[in-house]
Amino acid sequence: MDEQFSGVNGGASVPSSGDSSSPMAADSGGIQEATPAPEPVAGAESAQVTPVEASADASTQDAEAPDPFDADVQAIPEHQRDKFTSLLQHKKSLEKDLRGWRGLAEQFGDPETITARLAQLEGLGSYATDPVGQTVIDPNTGLPRVTTAPWLERMMSDSPGLVDQLGYDLWNQKTADGQSYGAKFFWEAFQNLGLDPNRVQDYAGLPASQVAAGQPSPDELQYIDASLHDAYGSLTTAERKVVQSLIENNTPEDDLAVRDILKREQERVENAKFRQEFQQQMQKQKAAEVDTFWQDVNATFEQSVSKANTEALASLNQQISSQVQFSSDPKTNAIQSGMVSALIAAMCSSEARFAVAPILEQIGATFDPQIEQLLANASQAEREYIALSKVESNPRFAEHRNSFRMQEARREADRMRQTAMAKVAPIALKIAKAIATGNQGIREASFEDLKGIQSRPTVGNGSVGNVPQGQARFPRGKEFDFSYQPT
Repeated sequence: MDEQFSGVNGGASVPSSGDSSSPMAADSGGIQEATPAPEPVAGAESAQVTPVEASADASTQDAEAPDPFDADVQAIPEHQRDKFTSLLQHKKSLEKDLRGWRGLAEQFGDPETITARLAQLEGLGSYATDPVGQTVIDPNTGLPRVTTAPWLERMMSDSPGLVDQLGYDLWNQKTADGQSYGAKFFWEAFQNLGLDPNRVQDYAGLPASQVAAGQPSPDELQYIDASLHDAYGSLTTAERKVVQSLIENNTPEDDLAVRDILKREQERVENAKFRQEFQQQMQKQKAAEVDTFWQDVNATFEQSVSKANTEALASLNQQISSQVQFSSDPKTNAIQSGMVSALIAAMCSSEARFAVAPILEQIGATFDPQIEQLLANASQAEREYIALSKVESNPRFAEHRNSFRMQEARREADRMRQTAMAKVAPIALKIAKAIATGNQGIREASFEDLKGIQSRPTVGNGSVGNVPQGQARFPRGKEFDFSYQPT
């Protein structure tokens, strides 16, 4: 089942532009020692929470970007100038405090999103406690030990798939000596069992406790009921020796004991066979459930992508309609809006882009290859979100739940699709303006053509011009009366 769901939470990640944060640092992987944070110093709050600008001094930036309201100070009446100046200074102070946080908002989202992400990390830096609740102090350093156990316990309940993913990634993470953490943990556990890692080959050569002794000889089966031969063949060497010794005694009690041993072994073999068949059937059932699950995911994904594309094109058309008017005729306007949507859809398709390349070249628009990658990444994140959301709602797959990754996939899909549409919008507007300009040229040409016509044909006077001499003329109303005989 884990292999079937490797695409959901088996370590697969969604391509990102760098705004996703790892839920846990990949350091030593075990209990670490931490130096307690110093107590806050009175009056130093601003120094702790205000982000430091990495580029230039704040005063230099203020000097380079003067406030536009500075020029209006002199126009304020003198008795109100102090109040206006005070408000202006307060405005500058607030802008200075917020300047360093703009980058965080652009990278990680709105405050609600940042709060949700921080909540996911709660418990990562907890102090380790003993069974009675006392903080564990490392005897070597005298400092409290730090543990991630509370965070892991919460994630096991809220998002077990994330814990599996972290365990897999940590197991394969390399240490400084090139050994994986998984191998390190394994050999530590191996030694804790009292085994010597240097004697692995010796351990491998030792006989197992339950190993069949091979095919029994005809002499061994001579005094055993034919219906119990298979049961006897599944016994170990030691068990066969016991049965043979009972047979040699040749007493009624021993014969009953032999039959009882072989009957029990026969039941064990039959039960093992039944369990094996049952497990195989369960595996087939699980495989069928997984196959049905992914069919449902793929169907929902296709519907979701179609809906997202339709909504994106509708949004583009709405933006264009506020800036470009194709025609006063609603039908013509709708047709030409659809033309823009069709061209944009073809442009975003790698298979159909060649058809619109000449149009883009004529209007001076360039297709950004990043658009295609953004849309592909958005689709991948959308599919992962749909799969994880269906896992959340299906109790059969509860072990694969990963609510944290599901929320991240939703945000990634929306963010990348919006970024792609922001790059597409200027091209769509260029196409729309080119079509609207062509409409205006056609209208102007038609008007000039009409002005050049000096006469109009007479319509509705009942006469028929250019009739050959001698050909009968039909009066009005008799043109298609086949019973009428012209004179």
